[in-house]
Amino acid sequence: CTMTAVRWCKATINSRASIVLLAIAASLLCLYLLADRKAPSAPLDLTYGIHRPVLTYLNRKHSNGKFVDAQQQAAPRIPATVIDLSGGRSGAQQLDVVPAVVTNGGSVEVTWSGISNPRSDDWIGFFCPHDAKDSSYLDHWPVAQCPTHTKGHGAVTFTLYNLRFDCEFRYYTSAGEGKSELHLLARSPRVTFEGGPHAPVHGHLALTGDPSQMRVQWTSGTRHSPTVKYGFAPNALDFTARGFSSRTYNYTDMCGPPANTPRAFVDPGYLHD
Repeated sequence: CTMTAVRWCKATINSRASIVLLAIAASLLCLYLLADRKAPSAPLDLTYGIHRPVLTYLNRKHSNGKFVDAQQQAAPRIPATVIDLSGGRSGAQQLDVVPAVVTNGGSVEVTWSGISNPRSDDWIGFFCPHDAKDSSYLDHWPVAQCPTHTKGHGAVTFTLYNLRFDCEFRYYTSAGEGKSELHLLARSPRVTFEGGPHAPVHGHLALTGDPSQMRVQWTSGTRHSPTVKYGFAPNALDFTARGFSSRTYNYTDMCGPPANTPRAFVDPGYLHD
């Protein structure tokens, strides 16, 4: 294998350095092929050992600016006893979210105030649906990342996506050292999404094998026959095309926990084509 590479190099390249480099590369290739023959069942790792992080729902970041990996994050432990001290909208501790109605992919600002004894391990949980159990938070955010958290107030901005549920933020604090309790100090007003659960989102365009066609895909919360209106201007959608499929999947189609459990599975709606 090496000699073949060298002969080819001599016929096409005059540089001795190039010949040496190509000969070394050919030798390494031969060694790799020989090793592969000895172990044909060994899989080829196309990622070359690179770990690819999975972003959290709220796209949380570490203090160094890198995204938190959902596969390696330290999630808050929810004890058996959670005491609700929120006191509703009239309580001393307040958690607000603006706007209360958000577009898909829009931003909301979450603010809190009146926390009389803030702790470094306080956190805000995000819940969809809004009445989910304390242990069923979709994501969480450490309050200590806000520079004013020690003063009992602060603000943070999140980007939200339509999960076809009304959602809610909650502020939690531990009961103190040696106590196996969690205190729920405040709840935000409900967050709803424009268009509600049936809103069409995540539009995608693609070419087909026919140059006169364009493929359109999107998701929504209804399986009604998909229809696309199109035209030469946004205010002149004079043409209509009917879709040919609406598909979905549920927790029984997932390959492992927690996604394959009814408690943790999030309904994706329908995929229209």
